[in-house]
Amino acid sequence: MHAALPAGLWPVMITPFNADGSLDDGALQHLVDWYIAHGAAGLFAVCLSSECHFLTAPERVQLASRVVHHAQGRVPVVAGALRDGDGPLSEAVRAMAGTGVAASVILTNELVPREESDNACHAAVAELIATSGECALGFYECPAPWKRLLSLDTVKLCAASGQVRYLKETSCDRAVLASKVAAAANSPLFVANACMALGLASLQAGAPGLSAVAANVAPQLLSWLCAHYDTQPERATAVHAACTVIEELIKRAYPASAKTLATHYGARMGVTCRKPGCELGDQHQVITPLVTEHIDAALALIA
Repeated sequence: MHAALPAGLWPVMITPFNADGSLDDGALQHLVDWYIAHGAAGLFAVCLSSECHFLTAPERVQLASRVVHHAQGRVPVVAGALRDGDGPLSEAVRAMAGTGVAASVILTNELVPREESDNACHAAVAELIATSGECALGFYECPAPWKRLLSLDTVKLCAASGQVRYLKETSCDRAVLASKVAAAANSPLFVANACMALGLASLQAGAPGLSAVAANVAPQLLSWLCAHYDTQPERATAVHAACTVIEELIKRAYPASAKTLATHYGARMGVTCRKPGCELGDQHQVITPLVTEHIDAALALIA
């Protein structure tokens, strides 16, 4: 059985690119250091925030490998193992496992076609667990290009296997999230809530941590929330409210919005993205000051 991942903040990493669209490894190293310095317990690379669908299969492996290298064992790393064309998912899992990640994370919308049932998805998860050898696994209920949520029975299967270590849960439903957290209790399965609006409720329900996109501009706020939600409830409520507003604001032109704001708070990267349609427009002359106002006010609360 694989050991449980450390509790706390697991940012869904953005990817720094050079102006020509190539991976900016220097900025990536600084970004990894920035997340860790601001309290990240682990890192989720090659996810939707990383622009995973706009990377080639070799680039996804390269990105994960570089994040593992830059982390230097300070925190564990998990990374998305996306299907390469029509190739089997087991090949993507093994390729990603070879980078040294703590888990190869499968996008749930790649398990079976959209029209297939939850039972078919459950069978695909069982087969993947059975055929992945010693590779630690994870699952990501990725919302693009379409979302498939794992059924509660499938989450129970993952927890009982001892092989599945990470689940990024994206239902944005308090009851569904709580049921999955309960199903993973006393197992190595880390259920990470992706919805900032339910961030405080998920921690109170026993979730071990958060993987919300707000961590890409204010990781210190989310890591503080994970550590203090139960000991400083009044401050936690205020910090959570600020983070929820921050997350809603940065969804416009994301992830370019996150790249420019992360740089404002100490990360070093350009705003180049491969994802189309996320160019920063005139609206960000208004949005950026609003985001920084909320971040600065919340930082003052936890100072």
